[in-house]
Amino acid sequence: MDRNNLYIVASNLTAAFYSGQIRREPFLGEDKRTTIYSPDEENRVPTVSLKEVYTVCKRFLKMLEAEKSRKT
Repeated sequence: MDRNNLYIVASNLTAAFYSGQIRREPFLGEDKRTTIYSPDEENRVPTVSLKEVYTVCKRFLKMLEAEKSRKT
């Protein structure tokens, strides 16, 4: 699978991940999270930031790349 296809799959996995989550208001302003609250924490601030979505997408991409290299 080439790099572009990996990006598409990671993007679709991210969309599926957030469609299965409890709805939170989108947040497009300055990120108000402290180091205590992050995408890893269960008690995160109840908004979705672009940074959080990007972080989740990068994690899916790393997982796909690891699987690809494992099979090669």
